Amino acid sequence: MLLEKCFCPRARLRRRSAGTPSVNTVGRYLVTITLTESDAAGSQSVEQSLTLDVVEAPAVGGTLRILTNYLPEAREDESFPFTRLGAAGGEAPYAFEAIGLPDGLSLGGTDTNWWISGSAEAGTSGEHVVILTVTDAAGDSESVSLTMMVSEAEDDVLGSTLTGTMLSPNLVGTSGACALGMPSGNGWLMVGTLVVMASACRRWPSRQRNTHE
Repeated sequence: MLLEKCFCPRARLRRRSAGTPSVNTVGRYLVTITLTESDAAGSQSVEQSLTLDVVEAPAVGGTLRILTNYLPEAREDESFPFTRLGAAGGEAPYAFEAIGLPDGLSLGGTDTNWWISGSAEAGTSGEHVVILTVTDAAGDSESVSLTMMVSEAEDDVLGSTLTGTMLSPNLVGTSGACALGMPSGNGWLMVGTLVVMASACRRWPSRQRNTHE
C-alpha cells in the first residue's frame, strides 16, 4: 500500500492510501496510522487504529443469471416460434435444462446457444409451468419458473363450436318463389328438411292459384 499526498484548503497536508491487494490476501487487517507534526516548537504525534477488510474478487461476469423471462404462446400441431434462451454471468459455457415442456416441444443447443423448438401435440392445450435451469462451467446453477400457454388447433376450435348445434330452417316464400332462412336452434336433419322444403315450394304456386280462383 502506498501513501499519496493530497493538499486540501482546510489542512496543510493530507495523505491517503492507494493500491490493489495481492491475490490470496483475503482477511481482516489492523492498520495503525500515525500523524506527526513538526515545527519550531518541536514535534508531536497522534495515532489512530483502523480495520481493513480484504474480500474475494467477484466472479468474472458477475452473478450467474437467466436472461429469458418470457415464453411465447404455442398452438397444437403448429411449429413453435423459435425461442433462444439466454444467460449471463458466471463462467461460460452454459448448459440449460427444461422441465415441464408440453409434449412435442424440446430443448436443444450446445455451449452458449440454446433454444426451444418443435410442435405442441394435440391434447396439450392449457397452461404449462416450465422450469429453466442453467449451469455454468464452474458448476453453479440458477433456475427460473415461466408460464407457457398452449391453445387448441384451429380445426378443433371450429369443431367444438359447431358440435351439438343443429340448424332449423324457416321457409319464406312468395308466389312462385321460395327462400331458405337458417336461424340457429334444434331442428330436423338437413336431408329431411330439404325434402320437405322442396315439396312445399312445388305446392306453393298451386295454393296461390286456388286462392285466387
